[in-house]
Amino acid sequence: MIFKSEHFNIISFTTEKACHYRLFNTKTGDFIGTSFYQNLPCVDGFSMVYTRDSMLFYRDESGLVDSLHLNKTTIYNASNNLDAYTSEQKSESSTLRLVMFFLGLACLGGIIFYMKRQNKSKTQQADPFDSTILRFIEERGKTVSRDELDILLGINHLSSDTIKSNRSVMIKKINEDGRVTIERTRNEKDKRFYDYSIQ
Repeated sequence: MIFKSEHFNIISFTTEKACHYRLFNTKTGDFIGTSFYQNLPCVDGFSMVYTRDSMLFYRDESGLVDSLHLNKTTIYNASNNLDAYTSEQKSESSTLRLVMFFLGLACLGGIIFYMKRQNKSKTQQADPFDSTILRFIEERGKTVSRDELDILLGINHLSSDTIKSNRSVMIKKINEDGRVTIERTRNEKDKRFYDYSIQ
């Protein structure tokens, strides 16, 4: 097939002497030869044969275009191949549907796999703040020293300046969360120091 349109496909047959072009009507299934496409040289890339609706066209190597309406040309070797054409179209359509089904299935499988992987990674990456809150919930009702508080906050390994600023920020964040509260109270034995009450 060297040309395909909505109404006609053009099929080329090459013999030792010449090229022969026949039209296939995609609506009626008629396979026909025309006098217009008879005795033409073989198309070579720049020259071509084509149709537009019921108009037949030939463009030669120099770019000159000749045309003729299908009704004005002599038709020969006409045969009807609608059954063969429709069965071929149905076969192509079935194959296309099958390919589309498997592509859709593969895409769906990929989406499910991706979503499961995302959920798994979210559960594996527990929020460190939540684990800190859980440690304080376990200590609810107790009063702890500043050093014990730093251990519960997980900041006892930092430098003293960093510990002080982190402690303040984290206490504020925990209190804003509302699941547990931390209140600073003066140490009863030594008023210079503070203890922390966990409620």
